[in-house]
Amino acid sequence: MKGQVMYPRELSWVKLKEYVEKGKGPLVVPVGSVEGHGVHLPIDTDILITTFVADKLAKRNNWISLPPITYGCHYSCSCKTRKRICAF
Repeated sequence: MKGQVMYPRELSWVKLKEYVEKGKGPLVVPVGSVEGHGVHLPIDTDILITTFVADKLAKRNNWISLPPITYGCHYSCSCKTRKRICAF
């Protein structure tokens, strides 16, 4: 149905397999980092933005929007030490 975002969690594995095998379109995969953006924004800001864009793209073209892939590695500096905080 044109104009409807399809999510894998809403489809059975059979329907998802049919979509892929019939070449109905690409699977859209949003990718974003988990990192601080100051005290005024959540740490998943990049994920929220890429998921929003992926969903709009999927809706416009009748594709499937997959769950996001998240990653992150942030270096924070203190006065005497440098700490590495990673989330994969």
